[in-house]
Amino acid sequence: VSPIISINGENFNYIKNDKYRKGILFEIDFLSYNFFKNLQNTVDIMFGLGYKLRKPSSKSIIPYVEGNPDNWFSGLGNISETVYYNPTIHNLNFNTTFIFQVTNHFYPYFHFSYGELQTYLFETEDNDLLVKSKGYSKSNGIGMNFISPVKNKKYNLHYGFEIRVDKLIFNDIKDLDANIKKIKMEEFSLNFNIGVGYNGQS
Repeated sequence: VSPIISINGENFNYIKNDKYRKGILFEIDFLSYNFFKNLQNTVDIMFGLGYKLRKPSSKSIIPYVEGNPDNWFSGLGNISETVYYNPTIHNLNFNTTFIFQVTNHFYPYFHFSYGELQTYLFETEDNDLLVKSKGYSKSNGIGMNFISPVKNKKYNLHYGFEIRVDKLIFNDIKDLDANIKKIKMEEFSLNFNIGVGYNGQS
């Protein structure tokens, strides 16, 4: 099923191949803070900001055939060349994480985030960007992390696994002549996490 909902009901079948559904995700969390200090090491409730960058690993061709009234971008009028569906999605998130300290070396957690999305959906052969789009994202994840002390260091090593479901909704499409009114994407992922935690040694 295509995640792209068109205005005219036509199926956007240019990304039906599985290779166009795969991509690269870069993610970073920053400015995280525990406001409930009195519950530390029992239940940690962390609030913070994060950023995600998504990009397809393969860009999909939307061909242009001169004189064909069924060209996807025929409504734009000024598109007379092959273009590609190749969105680079920028995602700024507000994150909430509930951490339950079970032992000194193990903690499960639940993660929720809400964010704002922005991208250009298409690009031309000359790398000009087309159809600016905005929307929002929701993410839920559950994971388990292990704590491993690092000898002669002031920090611990944290690592573990997370199962996460992301929903991305683009509901603000700037150029409706592209025949797209909404995009609904869903992602399911199994992630391996690794990081460092300062202080907290007993």
